Amino acid sequence: MTATASRKPHRPMAASSAPLSVARRGFSLLEIMLVVLIMGILASVTIVALRGRLETARIDATKVKMTQIKNALLEFNGRNGVYPDTLQPLFTGANRYLQEEPKDEWRNAFVYRYPGSSSDPERSYDLISAGPDRQFGTADDLDLWTMNNPAQ
Repeated sequence: MTATASRKPHRPMAASSAPLSVARRGFSLLEIMLVVLIMGILASVTIVALRGRLETARIDATKVKMTQIKNALLEFNGRNGVYPDTLQPLFTGANRYLQEEPKDEWRNAFVYRYPGSSSDPERSYDLISAGPDRQFGTADDLDLWTMNNPAQ
């Protein structure tokens, strides 16, 4: 054998000086699981926080609708000299005061009573929403005349 035949062919060095077995190629299963767990915890906290805000927004929107109904009732009374027996004349007929039958944010009809239960002449009718639990006569009911009191 000649001296040149016993030589091994020259191999170029790898770009990294670390061997391939030590180099990291991605995330381990444990790291991925930790990230998914943290994202799940953050999503849970966010959902709980937003749910409370959603109910508050629905209550506020229902209060706005009740104020719109009150204004429509005042306009009806101004034109006719009396309040209607039901809310129906406010959204039917030629002289509409509302575009459609009013419903609260939980898609329930409002309870309207004329004459109302109060002896106060300024409160000659009752307008009530069942509120978030959709049950009348419970603590979360929204009453037109007391809905803006701090105790509500």
